[in-house]
Amino acid sequence: ANPNHYTVACVHLWCSLLRCASKHCTELHSHLSEKMIQRLRQVALLMVLGLLSTRPFLCQCGKKAKIALHSIKAKGGGAITSWGFLGPFPIGKGEVDGDPTEEAPGGARGCARSFVQSGTKTFVFKSELVKRGAVNWKLLSAQTNGQLDLVVDDVVDWQSIVNGVGGHEVLEWQGLLVAQVKVDAAVTTRITCSGVGAFHIDPFDEFRPTIGPLAGNPYFGQEQVGATVRLNKGRYIIRVRSRVKHRGQIQCRYEAIGRDKDSLLRATLRSKFVPDWIRGNGPLGGRILIGCEFRNPTSKWIILSVASVTPAVVKLDTTTRIPRVAPSQTALLTVTLTPTTSPSEGDCIEPFSMRFSMATEDGATVVARDVDFDLRCRSRGQSILVTFEDADGSVQQVALVHPPKFATCQLQGSLCPVLLTLHGTSISASDSADAFKMMKPGDTDYTFGFSEGWLLAPSRHGAHNWEGVGRRHALEATLWLAEVTAGSGGAANANQLIVAGHSMGGHGAWLFGVLEPGRTHCLNPNAGWLRKEQYGDSNTLFTHDLRLDTIDSRLKYILEASVAENMVDMSVANLDGGMQVLARVGSADKSVHPWYTRRMVRMALASGVNATLTELANKEHWWWDTKSPNDGGAVNDAQLRRFFRNCAHGTPRPRKFRLVTVNPAATGAKFGLRVEQQIVPYQKASIQAKRDAHRWHLVTQNVRRFSVQGDEFSESFDVDGQVVDISARIGAATQCYCRVYYGGWGPCEIGPQMARRERGPHNYGPLRQVFESQYVIVFGTQAPSDDANRLATLALFIANLVHATGDGVARILPDTTPLGETASSHNVVFVGGAKWNRWARKLLPTEPSIRVLQTGVVVGNCSFSGPGIGVAALVPITNGERLGLLLDGVDIDGVIDIVGLATPTIPPMVRQPFTNTLPDYLVTSASIRSNGVGGLLAAGYWGNAWEFRQDTAYTVSCLASPTNDNRSNDARTEL
Repeated sequence: ANPNHYTVACVHLWCSLLRCASKHCTELHSHLSEKMIQRLRQVALLMVLGLLSTRPFLCQCGKKAKIALHSIKAKGGGAITSWGFLGPFPIGKGEVDGDPTEEAPGGARGCARSFVQSGTKTFVFKSELVKRGAVNWKLLSAQTNGQLDLVVDDVVDWQSIVNGVGGHEVLEWQGLLVAQVKVDAAVTTRITCSGVGAFHIDPFDEFRPTIGPLAGNPYFGQEQVGATVRLNKGRYIIRVRSRVKHRGQIQCRYEAIGRDKDSLLRATLRSKFVPDWIRGNGPLGGRILIGCEFRNPTSKWIILSVASVTPAVVKLDTTTRIPRVAPSQTALLTVTLTPTTSPSEGDCIEPFSMRFSMATEDGATVVARDVDFDLRCRSRGQSILVTFEDADGSVQQVALVHPPKFATCQLQGSLCPVLLTLHGTSISASDSADAFKMMKPGDTDYTFGFSEGWLLAPSRHGAHNWEGVGRRHALEATLWLAEVTAGSGGAANANQLIVAGHSMGGHGAWLFGVLEPGRTHCLNPNAGWLRKEQYGDSNTLFTHDLRLDTIDSRLKYILEASVAENMVDMSVANLDGGMQVLARVGSADKSVHPWYTRRMVRMALASGVNATLTELANKEHWWWDTKSPNDGGAVNDAQLRRFFRNCAHGTPRPRKFRLVTVNPAATGAKFGLRVEQQIVPYQKASIQAKRDAHRWHLVTQNVRRFSVQGDEFSESFDVDGQVVDISARIGAATQCYCRVYYGGWGPCEIGPQMARRERGPHNYGPLRQVFESQYVIVFGTQAPSDDANRLATLALFIANLVHATGDGVARILPDTTPLGETASSHNVVFVGGAKWNRWARKLLPTEPSIRVLQTGVVVGNCSFSGPGIGVAALVPITNGERLGLLLDGVDIDGVIDIVGLATPTIPPMVRQPFTNTLPDYLVTSASIRSNGVGGLLAAGYWGNAWEFRQDTAYTVSCLASPTNDNRSNDARTEL
């Protein structure tokens, strides 16, 4: 009658049948009579036999079932096919959330080790996803190739939870996967895992440090990045924290790496981005820029060079500089070629081959590798793929269509406008450009492009949603096009853009318009959403986070403010002043409901924007034919072609407009006016401009500094009722005006001195700004041996994720590298602070607002002490002209935790490291692992003089620092 007695009897019977020693077997007799035990044995036997026929792992559970032991040998390889699984547990949508297994003794590593030692009979964990709220370990078997299907439908009633809780956000869950390997003799092996963002390798000896985090491949089936590790004799645990939406897949494989030459022969070198050849003209801009992906499987630094090109139709450009590639790194390399002869009319280029020399840094091993190239030949009037160097230094690809010869700008010899089109999810650059086609009745072929100018279709891998690095990519593409066509017939005008986009690109079009209002003359968003955090369920913030109870409301505000610039409705007023907006959507759109477009148009009209809404009856998310076959469809039908033609002639200067920004680093100028500083950083600022018969009148809100550029405001104007001195503008392309201490306004010069101590558009944050320009990752070598190796591993972790999530370029350097020109021309990511990193000692400010001490961290006038504290902070370097990202901690565990924030979430939101909901600085505690963002001790935004400000910060138990930093008052005193 007692359920507990029945359970004990079942356990006793299993022990007897399986001849397993258990304390339950001996304790049982003290609770039950022998007769009752006999009767329960009979019942239990029937139950056990029934369970064994349907759930084999329960039998394994009874005998303390353990996962299989995979053997890594000196030669060959294999796949991980036997896993232990603990889960499912809830998880939020952001990159950072708590791991429940970190609350076990020894954290996630101790939890995994306990399972490997004791089998499935270990701790029971709580989870609201499963019936009765408790989960335990179970064994999972993968296919022979290592593919493991992660399905928990047997223990989770998903339909009930979705209906009862509401929303599909609850479908995302996490779990711990554990595999066991043994090494009979020391071996170097390469391990790749796909379907995961990161994994760890734990020596079974708990006193030896964990190897990792190591970069995984977030997209299942891809093996772009891997980890080459040296394993000594012994047992190891491969530990993976899996994240899944409903159902998922992972795959982990290993391969022994032999001698240097053998391992180098396994290196992968392939062309990734190659331009088209324009028939009779050659490459646009005269040079062939090629992006090659190199995967270094060795444990050595590799130096690559181009040994030869055959046949000699092209030659290596003298500007080609291929940096060395770190051990185990996957890197995107840039090779620049030039044609050896001038192209003739109608000619294409014949295929050619480049021989690369791959050598270990010591020169002891050299291997040659040939890569073949066959450039596609295209004609004007067709979409053409071109390559260019993006803002971060990576080679990227865009598609374009030349202006037709009958375009007005061609006939008049003037600059040609650019129709910039931003595509939706999974659409390539070529497909995006080719969507702009139509066929006139009676014609037999399509007409592509924009009748009055250039059509430009950028595309960059990653879940950027045309925010951050994606928007910067689109802007850089237009600037590059204007540069390479300058001085030629039909040169592109980067300041006369018609911005269009569909779906994700519709959001991108809205965003580009509100953040670059000075360049955008017309706007055509199609079926676009407004905020990713409020569209669908892939990026909702702070909804089902594991430890939502630990996240303070002010902390939520601080984190959300870092992505506020991407909320297009907040800056809708930037579309006023004459910009024409035509927003379209299908009335039957089930992917992006018309509600989003209707809402944005309503707000635009309320802000005085010249906006028009077209809702096409019975049209869904995409269509090829609007009214007749081949008429241009969703993005290029008659209405849109007419709109684009009208926009090509520019717009008159308005007599009033408004400029708003939440981040001066993200918002460009509008009619020559730009906000450069806010009184309260990252809080909405605005300038209302109105002209009467005499002058311009400006009214500011939360503006501390602004600039005027070009010919605008060359006459007298007043700011907040005060006529300002414009004499300093004579002969100056740009002039800044600052709010002075008594509340008035006056001209101010932004020279080297002010740039060194003041912030502006070039060095505002948040953290992600470091990655939107060229940068290097520098790891410290001055730590003890084990810690120094782990700093190098952390640098590699970031670099490989940058490549896997966005085809980015991340050069890795040890701090023994001379500073040279790199330090002055690049942003720097410091892995390890001044006590470990020579570059940090030389480049970091001498009086920083954040200091990492031996026993704690000081931020402004707050101090935090204890082990495991980590720091991520934006810092000025090179006299304030460049940005540094300091990744440091009071000990190596603190650095590991802070770098762990780079781990991406799952598709479709696999963003590049440190690019989502991270402000200017963060201080983490050891509880960041179990509590997620609830484990933050401090987070916030620096002031305009890089000072700590309490009004832009979140802190936990702020204790006065031993030496108060009075610099926090500098900016306010000046104000």
